[in-house]
Amino acid sequence: MTSIAESAHVAAVFIRQTAAASAYGPYRGADLARTAVRLASTLGLTLDRITVSPDWLRCRTT
Repeated sequence: MTSIAESAHVAAVFIRQTAAASAYGPYRGADLARTAVRLASTLGLTLDRITVSPDWLRCRTT
C-alpha cells in the first residue's frame, strides 16, 4: 500500500510527462492526464489501466 504523498507524487510525475509528450499540446495533454488520474483514483485502478483521448465534439470553451 502506498501513502498519500507517494500517490500524489506519482500523479504529478504522470501529469508532467503526459503533458510534455502530448500530440495535442501541453495544455490539452495536462487536462487529459488529470482526467486519467481522477478516473483511476475514483475506480481504484492504476494509471496504466486507464486510457483517455480528446473528444472533439464536447470540448470546453471559454
